[in-house]
Amino acid sequence: MSSVRIIAFRNDVPSTEAELRNAWGGHMRIWNAVYDRYFKRGEYDSCLGNADVLWAFPKTHRSVERAVHAVLISTFDWALVMADDFDQYIADLVRFEELFLAGDRVSHLAAYRSFIDGNRDAQAIGFHGTSVSEDPWTISIDEESYRSYSLATDDKHFGVYEHLRELEGVASDAPA
Repeated sequence: MSSVRIIAFRNDVPSTEAELRNAWGGHMRIWNAVYDRYFKRGEYDSCLGNADVLWAFPKTHRSVERAVHAVLISTFDWALVMADDFDQYIADLVRFEELFLAGDRVSHLAAYRSFIDGNRDAQAIGFHGTSVSEDPWTISIDEESYRSYSLATDDKHFGVYEHLRELEGVASDAPA
C-alpha cells in the first residue's frame, strides 16, 4: 500500500518523519477534493494524465479561498511550510477540512496537524506525497548512492506562503 511521509527539517536536512499508510488520505485526498469540486470530472486519478490543471489551479482560480490554495500548494514537490507559518498552515488545514468533508474517505489531515504540533522546533515541514513517486527530499548521487536534500545547498524548495504571496502579487518580504 502506498504511503505519505511528513518530514521535519532541522539544521537544513530532514530529521524526523512520520509515515502514514494509504496515500489516498493525504495528498490524494487534497487533490481529489479540489478536482471534484472545481473540475467535476470524477476522481482525481481520472486526470492523472492531465494533472497540470491542479498545478495551475492557484493561478487559474484566484477567487478561491486562500486556505485552499495554501493546502494545495503544500502538496507540490519541494514545497515547505516554514516554521513561521506553522500556525497559519494548521488553521488552513482545519478550514480545508471544513470546506471539503472527507465523508467515508480516509483523511490524514489531522495527522498532518498533529505532526506539526509535535515538531514546533523544526525549521520547516515538507512532504513526500506518495511512496509511488520519486522522493523529492532524497538526491541521487549515482546509481547506488543517495544523500538527503539540504536547504542550505539545494535550491528546488520553496515556502508555501511565500509562493502564495508571490501569486497574490505581494512582495515576498511583506507581512502576510
